[in-house]
Amino acid sequence: MIIKNNSRFTVDESKQGRFYCLGDDKYPSVTTIIGKKKNEGKPIRTTPSMSIGTLVHYHILRRYSRELIPLPRDGIYGVKRDEVIERIRRCLDMWEQLNLNISPICVETALFCHEPRYAGRLDLLCRIDGDLTLIDIKTGVPYDTHIKQAGAYWHALRERPQVAFVYLDSFLDRNPDQKAILKYFTASELKTGYEEFLNDYIEF
Repeated sequence: MIIKNNSRFTVDESKQGRFYCLGDDKYPSVTTIIGKKKNEGKPIRTTPSMSIGTLVHYHILRRYSRELIPLPRDGIYGVKRDEVIERIRRCLDMWEQLNLNISPICVETALFCHEPRYAGRLDLLCRIDGDLTLIDIKTGVPYDTHIKQAGAYWHALRERPQVAFVYLDSFLDRNPDQKAILKYFTASELKTGYEEFLNDYIEF
């Protein structure tokens, strides 16, 4: 179930992770479920790369939304202002080079799954050249856990859209050509990812 109206739910963050709340019902976030073993008992900390990634999301996604997306207010420590601006610019350039023909449907939208119970926030649900597509933007490198996230979102969307993750890695030593990676997951990969996510869910 997609909920566009942010006033219909709240988000609770603690040492246990992020939970989306509909009334008294709590839905653990997909990323909390996947990252439980790694993050258990640790406070949630925002790193400079995470804050830069949030700003990149803001600048890209506001192009596709009729609603006003709030400007992130997190401070960025340990990185010079010029470097922050340059990393954001490189990410935006990589996005532009993809030249995707996007017709937006939902931007920065909450997604709830009731069976099993979990939730998350979609970056962009759209049509690309007419095909229903879920896009998730990453400002880093691919991780093995991303297939679980993709599978969880795909299942919650009734296995309808194709799912694509876009990787915008602004670190020159890792990505010297500054080219985006556009990864479309196959139906088989998404089914496997959802099964792996369920294993994490059971342990959670």
